[in-house]
Amino acid sequence: MSFNLSKQEVSEINSEHLHSVDKLYRMFAGVGSQLLTVKNDTLVLEININDQWLTKKTLEQTSIQFLNNWKEHIKELQKCKYYIVYIYKSNPLGFTIDTKTTKEEIELKLKNLNSRESKILLDVFSNY
Repeated sequence: MSFNLSKQEVSEINSEHLHSVDKLYRMFAGVGSQLLTVKNDTLVLEININDQWLTKKTLEQTSIQFLNNWKEHIKELQKCKYYIVYIYKSNPLGFTIDTKTTKEEIELKLKNLNSRESKILLDVFSNY
């Protein structure tokens, strides 16, 4: 029997992961991920990265890092035998501010965050 999750279960897992792990990536690195589906023992993950991230990690390193994060923090996903990871280049997904940040800097960060640049598919990784 294959391992599957309903849309509701995927939504709940995404919420849990966002609030426990992914928010740190979004705030401090401007990158993030979300679980798209789990069907027939296959975990399907989407990762959104920015130019800054690309200077630090390869696409393969990114795929492995995020896949491992999901499987370590969401124990149910360890039942998955296969994976597909889509990596997109996109705008930053979050940011941090400190007490010295000016109003203008905050407005610029919000403007960049809220602009809707289309995502560009960079690569797809799979263990099929």
